[in-house]
Amino acid sequence: MPTANSFTTVSMQPPTVLVSLKRGRTWQAVSETRRYAVNVLAADDVAIGRHFAGTPLAQGTPALDEHDGFLLLPQAIAQFGCAVVNAVEIADHTLFIGEVRWCRHQDGLPLAFYASRFRKGVGAEISPSDALAYPAEGWTI
Repeated sequence: MPTANSFTTVSMQPPTVLVSLKRGRTWQAVSETRRYAVNVLAADDVAIGRHFAGTPLAQGTPALDEHDGFLLLPQAIAQFGCAVVNAVEIADHTLFIGEVRWCRHQDGLPLAFYASRFRKGVGAEISPSDALAYPAEGWTI
């Protein structure tokens, strides 16, 4: 479960997001299964972010949970399970566009990565009271 180069919303109806992945093991797995999960880490989870970006934790691999076949980090403040509906090759990356099949979120400030480093608490705080404008059937909110 490495770090994606990019993750962004594409559409609210139907709920659709994309991840940008370079060819490798995760790219291969997403290409074959046509599914992926996104785990948004909390601002304090820099060490876990570094672990999945290639710098292993000293105390071993973070624990993972499974929900509906998606691998999830239990401490993530937001999680999305997606089914690939399109894939677009751009240079050395593929944009995997996925329709959200499952999601969950909890209070917390997100961890972000830009300008070649992790940034704590960038953006708005995620809150369970945040209403989604167009929730799809089957979402857990």
